[in-house]
Amino acid sequence: MSKHGVENALFQLSNDPAAVQLYLAEPAAFLGRFNLEADERALLEQMNVEGLAARRLNWMLLMGAYQAIHGRAKNGEYLQRISGFRTRPAKGDE
Repeated sequence: MSKHGVENALFQLSNDPAAVQLYLAEPAAFLGRFNLEADERALLEQMNVEGLAARRLNWMLLMGAYQAIHGRAKNGEYLQRISGFRTRPAKGDE
């Protein structure tokens, strides 16, 4: 997994409205700017938060990207979708 590439994409979505517009209009063009594996690209194209959370990505970046794409009104949906997923390694699991 290219965790850095995935988190970089999430960071840009969280912080750059132009990135969100490109993602919404042409997800493949937006994601083509990052070093991603095919499965990571698919997870990001679908904004599959369950699959992304299961990879222990930074949960704040994931939430920020989800909010940027779906709006803050969907926070409850986001939290419900990731409930049960560990986003940080357990002690000794790092």
